[in-house]
Amino acid sequence: MEDCKKLQNDLDAFSAFVNGCKLKVNISKCSTISFTRSNTPILFRYSLGGDDIQRVSSVLDLGVTLDSGLSFRDHINNLVSDGLALFGVVRRFAGESEDPYTIKSLYVSLRTDIA
Repeated sequence: MEDCKKLQNDLDAFSAFVNGCKLKVNISKCSTISFTRSNTPILFRYSLGGDDIQRVSSVLDLGVTLDSGLSFRDHINNLVSDGLALFGVVRRFAGESEDPYTIKSLYVSLRTDIA
């Protein structure tokens, strides 16, 4: 619990620094997540500038979905879902073509544009 209080003190110092520079932090874009495999994680309420920071169970960072248990299940499900959706678009564009090279070319060209 001492570490939580230290982190809250750092958040308070950061808030004071930001206010001193006449800047604002968009609290709606801030979140807190605890990475643990414990059945009883420490759930400390952090705040920034007097507003509570929302606690989440998963977060998207640099294109990777991280969950609190570090299982990557959500990330893999998102990738599979996106891939299947893109494959459906490719099948519609390919029409009656059954040529695997045509389908692969369409998939790779669309995937490259999206990523």
